[in-house]
Amino acid sequence: MVSARCCWCGGAFGRLSLPPLPLDESPWVCLTVACRQRQIDAGMWTPGKGGQGIGTPLFIPLPRQVEFITATSRYRLYGGAAGPGKSHAGRWWLYYLCLQLPGFEALILRETLGEIRRTHLRDMTQEAAKLGLKPPTQSPPFELRFPNGSLIELGGMDDA
Repeated sequence: MVSARCCWCGGAFGRLSLPPLPLDESPWVCLTVACRQRQIDAGMWTPGKGGQGIGTPLFIPLPRQVEFITATSRYRLYGGAAGPGKSHAGRWWLYYLCLQLPGFEALILRETLGEIRRTHLRDMTQEAAKLGLKPPTQSPPFELRFPNGSLIELGGMDDA
C-alpha cells in the first residue's frame, strides 16, 4: 500500500482533530508541526464565537495547494494527474478572492458543460452553503454570486 507523504518534509499525514467535526470529516494535515501550521495558516475558517478567533475549518489546503494559494506571482500554473485536488484548491482560492475583493470576477472553464455539472457545479453547491451563500445557478449561465458583487462563472468550451 502506498501512503501519501508531505512534499515539504516527507512526513506522514493524519487527520486534524477539530471538534465538532467528526474525525472522518476533519482535514488531512502533515504531522510535522511546522508543516501543519503552514497548512492551517493558509486555510479558510468560520469566525469564532462572538467573531473572535477562528471557528471550524472550511478548507485546509494540502501542502501543494498551500504553494498554489500563497504564490505571489501574477500568473500561476497548477497541473498534474487527476485527483490530487487542483480544482478544489482553485475554487477555494477564488472564493477567498471573491470575499476579499468587491466586484471580483472569475471564470472556471472545463472542456464541456457536462464536466462542469459533474465536478465544479456539484461541489460549489455544497461549498456555497458552507460560505453562507445562495447556491450557484443550476442552468447556464452557471454563476455563483457574492453579496459584495463578486462572481464566479462556470462554462464549457463546447458552449458558444
